[in-house]
Amino acid sequence: MRCLTSGLRAGAVYLLLIGVASATEAQAIQAQLGGDTPSPPTPKTFYACYVPLIGTVYRIKEPGLPQQCLGERHVLFSWVDNAAGTAGPPGPQGIQGPAGPTGPPGVDGAAGAAGPAGAAGPAGAQGPAGTNGAPGATGAPGATGAQGPAGADGREGPPGPEGRPGATGAQGAPGVEGAPGPQGLQGRPGQEGATGPQGHEGPQGPAGPQGLTGFGLQGAQGPAGPTGPTGLTGIGLPGPQGSPGANGAAGAAGPAGPQGPAGSILSGYEAISISALVPPNSNKTAEAFCPAGKTPVSGGFGNPLGDVFILASRPSVRGWQVIANNPNLTFSGTVEVYLVCVTS
Repeated sequence: MRCLTSGLRAGAVYLLLIGVASATEAQAIQAQLGGDTPSPPTPKTFYACYVPLIGTVYRIKEPGLPQQCLGERHVLFSWVDNAAGTAGPPGPQGIQGPAGPTGPPGVDGAAGAAGPAGAAGPAGAQGPAGTNGAPGATGAPGATGAQGPAGADGREGPPGPEGRPGATGAQGAPGVEGAPGPQGLQGRPGQEGATGPQGHEGPQGPAGPQGLTGFGLQGAQGPAGPTGPTGLTGIGLPGPQGSPGANGAAGAAGPAGPQGPAGSILSGYEAISISALVPPNSNKTAEAFCPAGKTPVSGGFGNPLGDVFILASRPSVRGWQVIANNPNLTFSGTVEVYLVCVTS
């Protein structure tokens, strides 16, 4: 069957309608049936439409079918039937079918003419000696002749040629029917039947109504979260010292106080200072210690570059402790610890 498409790319349509057998197929079937080959019928043009959206094809311009394509985007094409086309390549060998049952034995044919005599075969081995025959009747005794000399034993002569076979005897009665033979191989599968025409494409259903826009009620306000931890107490830099005030009027002299107790004499006075780096964006605890045998009596801190905040300055068990904070995210700061020690 030749297919004359209208604007369809090769390979885009695989569902071509096979509604009518081609002239070549019809002639092959007629030849198998043993009939005469009829004259080819008049070629007929078929029309169909291709639906690109879903890749299907439907027939038109036939009794009971639409006379034109049902959609503007459906592609009309046609083909001519009964036009001789190029023979396709032979299909693959089908699976061997099961062997059919053994048929009944045919009638025995007439006996053939006797064949020519075969060549004589080689002499066989010497057979065993036969049994002695029955003794013959005793003859009348003859006259005793003179005994001649014993002759030498002669050599055994060669066997004589085999005689020609006799005439073929009459054919015997037919023997008992043998057991049925094994099942023969399965025959080739028959030709596949033609595919029926494709049904019409159903009309598209109406669009459903649009759903309502979803909405929900605003939920109740959740409970308040727990209170966060207390932040560090901010310590500002000390302000500049104010100008001295005016001297006040001299007050009246007070009465003399009682004599105080005698003070102790301190010895071994020693001032100690250390410097420590405060890493960026972190706190640093720096501590100075008195040497062995001495006791801390006072201490303090220094902020030479003004780049840290002092969070604490206090005495410790053996010296003085200062805690500083560096708010800078890039550079380290510096803090100093001062300590005064005396001998106990």
